[in-house]
Amino acid sequence: MKSTTATNRKVENNFQFFRFIVKSIKLIMTSDKECNFSNLFDTYSPMLYGIALEISPSPIQAEEILSATFQKAVRQNLIQQNKHFLSATLIKLILQTAHEQLNPKNNFKLQQFENTPLLHKILCEQINLEDYCSENKITRIEAAKQMREELQLVRIKNRIPDKNMVA
Repeated sequence: MKSTTATNRKVENNFQFFRFIVKSIKLIMTSDKECNFSNLFDTYSPMLYGIALEISPSPIQAEEILSATFQKAVRQNLIQQNKHFLSATLIKLILQTAHEQLNPKNNFKLQQFENTPLLHKILCEQINLEDYCSENKITRIEAAKQMREELQLVRIKNRIPDKNMVA
């Protein structure tokens, strides 16, 4: 039976190899779009990989989910948009990708959202904002404020730079 330390080392080595590939591609590419992808990856991949590891049965599947998520982000042109709540959008995207690849019977429960009830409902349980507002008798403005506060907690916990929530 492998020790936890050896498994963690292997996961870290796989992740470092994945980062090496992205950095190598960054050196080859010259357009702003590709550089923006690299910045997006550098900023958000540690958090998204942590989520993928938490919900995947293996590190290899977590890497596949992470890779597919960034491919979708590029196809959806998320790297070019001046989009607020990019962090939440990417989390939702990785959860959708995991649902597609893993076909779970229930929604995922993520430890990092235990203390963020609004984000947990919207991202993990896939409840829309209007339903959440009705259920909790709050306005969209109040929900937006709560979401910003919860995202700030997640960013602090995962050490993600603020950058006005835009990559």
